[in-house]
Formats: sequence, C-alpha cells, structure tokens
Amino acid sequence: MYLPSALWARMRASGGIELRLKFEGRVRHLRDEYSNLVAVPPILKEKLRRLGSCHRPRRIEDWCHLADAGDWPTLIASLLTVHYDPAYAASAKRCYSQVTTAVEIADASAETIDTLAEMIHGTFVTEVGSFAPSDSRQPIGRGAFERGHTDVVQSVAYHPDASRIATGSRTKS
Repeated sequence: MYLPSALWARMRASGGIELRLKFEGRVRHLRDEYSNLVAVPPILKEKLRRLGSCHRPRRIEDWCHLADAGDWPTLIASLLTVHYDPAYAASAKRCYSQVTTAVEIADASAETIDTLAEMIHGTFVTEVGSFAPSDSRQPIGRGAFERGHTDVVQSVAYHPDASRIATGSRTKS
C-alpha cells in the first residue's frame, strides 16, 4: 500500500486505536490469510530469504526447514516473535504516537471487524475530542477496515479527509 505523504503526515498526527488479538489467534489468522504461501513453500522460502539482511543465515534456514516440514504454527510464531512484532512495535512507536486507546478483539473475522467499526462509529468518534460527529469529517461505517495487514497488533488511524480507516504501517505491497 502506498499513501501520499500529506495523507500519511495527517494520519500520524491523528488519534487512533490499537487492535489487539491474542497470539494464537494471530497465528491462525496469518495461516489463513497467507494460505497462498502455505500452499507453495518454495515461494514462501524465497520471501523468507529476503529477510537475510535482517537475520543471520541460520535463522533463515531454520524458517525454511519449518516451511518444508509444513510446521506452520511454529514458523508463523517464530516470524512474529523474532521479526514482525519487534519491527511493527518500533514503527508504531515512531509513527503512531497519538494512539491512546487499545481494543482486544476475539478474532479477526469480517464480522468482528464490522462490529468494531460500528462500535468506533458509535462511541470512539464521539468520545475522542476532535473526532466529534458535529465536525465535517467523513463517518466511519461498516466495512471501513482494510484487511490487508491484520497480522500484528495494529494501529488504526482515522483521517478526516479519508473515506475509510487505514491500518498497519506505511508499506508497499
């Protein structure tokens, strides 16, 4: 995903919420979301090897062996713990300093996300200072969440000029 610089700057300055999903739920969700990679281990291993600049060769080979063995829960848990969680935590601290509210979600299903979007529209929008419904900002409605990067604890930023909520880090996919 690419965001224009002006939008990104406004999102970083905006309030937001952090979504939290228990670790086991995150592992299950990632396995399901990335089933295309689980189905073709050679492609996954190619992507894992791209992390070589961040991790020692032995770690990359361990991950590749887990992929070959089809041990998806262990592989995903290790990737989260060793690579993604630390990277996203640093990014969230740097990029989402205005996120002050956290919500624990039971799962990452579309129903849960839609329910959360309704809750945000009904409560968060009216409770957080400048998010009052009386101003001219776009409403947050059902289906407002992009589901592209729900693999980590996410920051969710509402931008007044956007018609949806953007999630995750500034990345290109």
